[in-house]
Amino acid sequence: MAWWDRLDRRQPERALRLAAQAGLQAQAHATVADLPYGAKKRLELAMALAGLPDAVPGSGADQDAHAAPSLLLLDEPAAGLALAERADMMALVRQVASQGVTVLYTEHNMDAVFGVADRVLVLMQGRLVADGLPDVVAQDPQVRERYLGMDFDLNANVNTDPKGLHDAQG
Repeated sequence: MAWWDRLDRRQPERALRLAAQAGLQAQAHATVADLPYGAKKRLELAMALAGLPDAVPGSGADQDAHAAPSLLLLDEPAAGLALAERADMMALVRQVASQGVTVLYTEHNMDAVFGVADRVLVLMQGRLVADGLPDVVAQDPQVRERYLGMDFDLNANVNTDPKGLHDAQG
């Protein structure tokens, strides 16, 4: 991984920590083209994390965690992933958020939205139509009619596993 080699030469401890955080330690020196799709998506997240200040709480950094507020923008982090891969990816996103990073993402997979987000905003044709807690947005009549479907049941589509992670029910 060309980008990885550069980070590995400059900051080997940080590179290995990011690989481990993304579940890529076994593939840290693999060629990106040879990675399975799910690993490539986790690599994208690790690359984004490499761009954040290293002063994230819990990151092992010696710097003051309050010195560098962080925002991570993700565009459909769970797109194209199977259910188990989506759950793993969103667990990583939740882990990053729990370290004090504000995470803003777009997503169309409802388990990745309602199972993870603290706040949901719904845009339709470029217009904000709903904004609030996931359970409130899931009950919004316009969101149900035009996006989720009138028969959408948040409780039937989201389940908390023993780790506290939310997955969609198959």
